[in-house]
Amino acid sequence: MAGQTVIVSVLADTRRFNSAMGGTDRTLRRFSDNLRRVNTVGLAVFTSLAIVVGRFTIDAINAADAAGAIDARLANTTKQMRLFGKATDDVVLRLQEFAFATEKAIAVDDDLIKQTQTVLLTFKNLAKTADQMGGAFDEATVLAFDLAATFGGDGVTNAKLLGKALNDPIRGVSSLSRVGVQFNDTQRAQIAAFVETNQLAKAQAVILGELQRQVGGNAEAGATAAQKLKTSFGNLQEVFGENILGQFADEIQILADELYKFTQTQEFDEFATSLGTAIKELAKELPQLLKDFGKFLKFLNDNDVSLIDLTKTFVAFNVVVTTLIASVTPLFALFQFFDSRKTLRKQASDQELLTRKTAAYKEIVEDLKG
Repeated sequence: MAGQTVIVSVLADTRRFNSAMGGTDRTLRRFSDNLRRVNTVGLAVFTSLAIVVGRFTIDAINAADAAGAIDARLANTTKQMRLFGKATDDVVLRLQEFAFATEKAIAVDDDLIKQTQTVLLTFKNLAKTADQMGGAFDEATVLAFDLAATFGGDGVTNAKLLGKALNDPIRGVSSLSRVGVQFNDTQRAQIAAFVETNQLAKAQAVILGELQRQVGGNAEAGATAAQKLKTSFGNLQEVFGENILGQFADEIQILADELYKFTQTQEFDEFATSLGTAIKELAKELPQLLKDFGKFLKFLNDNDVSLIDLTKTFVAFNVVVTTLIASVTPLFALFQFFDSRKTLRKQASDQELLTRKTAAYKEIVEDLKG
C-alpha cells in the first residue's frame, strides 16, 4: 500500500508539474507575442521618427540656405546704393536686427521683412534714411506689411508701391489713392510745396503720417500667438540648418561639384534620355490609368467599401513594407561589402598575374638577347 501511495503521489505531483509548466508555456507564448507586437510598433515608431527628423533636417538646410541668400542680397543692394561708405556693413547689421525685432511684433518671418527692405533700398530718396533707427526707412518697412494686412498682397508688393510713393511723393500720392489710401487737398498741397522747395523728407513725413493714421499697426494687431509660434519654429529650423551647413560646408561643396561633373557625362545623358522616354510612355498611359482608377472608385462604392478603411489598410501595409525594408537593408549592405571585397581580391589577383607574366616575358627577352 505504501508503494502504491508513493506512485499515486508522484503521478499527482507530475500532473501538477505538467499543468504548471503548461501554464508557464502559455504565459511565455503570450509574452513573446506581446514582445513581437511591441517590437513591430517600436520599429514603426522609430521609422516614422526617422522620416520626420530627416524631413525636418532637409527643411532646415533649405531654410538656412534661403536665409543666407536673402541676407546676401540685402547686403549687396545696400553696398550697390553707395550711400553709406565705410558704414555700409553697420547699416546692413542694423537692418537685419530691425527685421528680427519686427518679426516678433508682426509675426512675419524676418526673411520676408529683409526682402521688403531690399526692395525699399532700391529707392534712393528713401534709402538715404536706412541708417537711422526709427527713420522713414524703418517706418516704411513696417507700413508695407500694414498695407498688406489692410488691402491685401504681401510686404514686397506693397514695398514697391510705397517705395515709389516716397521716392516721388507727388506721383506717389495718386498711386496710393488708387489702392485705397486717401489724401485731402491740404495734404496734397503741402506735399507739392515741400517737393518744390526741395524738402523731400517733410513731403515723405506727410505721406507716412497719413498712412500711419489709416493703416498703422494693422499688421501687429492681426498677429496671433499661433503665427508667432510658427515664426519662432522657422527661426529654430534656420539656426539648425545653419549649424549643419557650417559644419559640412566643404563636404557639401565637394558633393555639389561631383554632381555637376556627373551631369556632364555620357551616362547622365543616357539616364536623362531614358527618364524622358519613361515619362512620355507614362503620359500615354495616363488616360487609361485614370479610367481604371474611376472603375476602382465605382467598385468601392458598389461594394460599400469606405475610403477611410481602405486608407487605414494602406497605412498598415506601408508600415509592414517599411519594417521589411528596414530589416533587409543591413543584409544588402553586408552582401555589397562582401561583393566589393571579392572584386578587390580579384583585381589584386589579376594584377599579381600580370606582374608575373611581365617578369617571365622579360626573362625570355633577356635569354634571347644572350
